[in-house]
Amino acid sequence: MIGNVKSISSCLIILLCAFLLACTPPNIDTAVTKSVITANKLDNKAANTNVADAGIIVVAQRFPLQIGDYLTVEFIDLLTQTHSPITARNRSDHRQYITSRILNNELSFTLMGNFHEGLDGFGINSSGVMVAHSFGNKLTGFKILSDSEFVLTLAGRSLTYRYVGNLDSFIAGQTIAGKYRDNKGALYIFTVEGRAIFPNRSFQYIVTPDVLGSFDSFFEVVPHGDGTQYGFKFVNNELQLFKMGGPMGDQPEPNPFVTLLRIGVEESKP
Repeated sequence: MIGNVKSISSCLIILLCAFLLACTPPNIDTAVTKSVITANKLDNKAANTNVADAGIIVVAQRFPLQIGDYLTVEFIDLLTQTHSPITARNRSDHRQYITSRILNNELSFTLMGNFHEGLDGFGINSSGVMVAHSFGNKLTGFKILSDSEFVLTLAGRSLTYRYVGNLDSFIAGQTIAGKYRDNKGALYIFTVEGRAIFPNRSFQYIVTPDVLGSFDSFFEVVPHGDGTQYGFKFVNNELQLFKMGGPMGDQPEPNPFVTLLRIGVEESKP
């Protein structure tokens, strides 16, 4: 009899432990990056209720969202067509860029205006709950389309964002990254990862839409201070590079210091 009681007690203890383990929240990184970030609508608990206070539940289909940088499809299409970050920036909605990272037990997203101004933010926690940190009532819709695309509806306008990995590499790849030769046959290379290799030197570079003026530019990256700014312009299959001047340093000189013929593409290294 006593033996049977001990056996029953042991079974109950084992079942209790299994139940507690099942109820224990999973590791935060695993939960956020590998599993249940979910999808398809916002449901404000009451009209005119602040989104953060409403505790919006993200429901329906389940997809992981990738960690990194997102751009609006509108901006991506314009950049692909024109190869001009300035043109794509000026012709698209100013909320082109969202970056994400793991922060405070959430997959945290920050919305940027014109690539430099932090506007708003939201997070998705390990339970699949979306929390809007600073949108207020402007955020009226959120829909995940896949692990690399989602839609935000802000003040009545829906914007589709697509994962691009690293912002700088993506923009370089859509603009000047490639292999070129000048009129003397000298080789010039701009890698997707941001390395410029000229006949007489090499340096790190970055192409950014966040510049003054209306001329596309890239910067030489230096450890301290501001690097040299160069202008660029495509004419058919040729890339013209300009030295920049003017009171603000954002005006190209009248003529390019070199004109390069594209001879190949540069692809991102695995």
